[in-house]
Amino acid sequence: LVCFFFFLSKQNTAYVVGVRLVGSEMCKEQDIGTATDKNIKNPAVYEGKKVVAIKQRCFIWKNIVDVEIPDSVTSIGTEAFQNCGNLKSIVIPDSVTDLGYGAFHSCGKLESVTIRGRVNIIDDRTFESCISLKSIIIPDGVTRIGAWAFYYCESLVSVTIPNSVTKIGVEAFNHCSGIKEVNFKGTKTQWAKISDNGLNSCLMKAKINYIS
Repeated sequence: LVCFFFFLSKQNTAYVVGVRLVGSEMCKEQDIGTATDKNIKNPAVYEGKKVVAIKQRCFIWKNIVDVEIPDSVTSIGTEAFQNCGNLKSIVIPDSVTDLGYGAFHSCGKLESVTIRGRVNIIDDRTFESCISLKSIIIPDGVTRIGAWAFYYCESLVSVTIPNSVTKIGVEAFNHCSGIKEVNFKGTKTQWAKISDNGLNSCLMKAKINYIS
């Protein structure tokens, strides 16, 4: 069984794909581009093998404006795009099930996020301090929105949350004073069970639209 991961080289000038044999320490590294590229198109296949993951901290602090994630990827690692200050939009494809801790933390120009995947959890700090993000639609199937997931997303105006969500973490939407409405795909009773933890006052103050 072979898995692929993206990560930065020791020189911090190239990102590489690693071919790792599960259960073995053997690893082969190949350069596939420069980490200073502004437009990143991650390959779905490399040397005949599927690329299935973007490794943790792969593009941290990089000058990325646009990135394309192929449908082969199932996992976006911890802090993979953290502090990519020029990234403006991201589409997370259907294939992604694992969206890592702080994956897009402090992407200050990120305005548009589309989550098409089969993501089950929005992990802790995933979109923290994405101060330009204006709206977010949490897809059906997500069961938990982690702590500080959207903390300090001060431009957020609209949030859509499915009734599959059973927990909203501590301060997940704190310091999001711009939120005007929450579209909840469920009942008032369901909403009360997941939102009333006293630490997401921005959600509680917003207009709640129940869409069942």
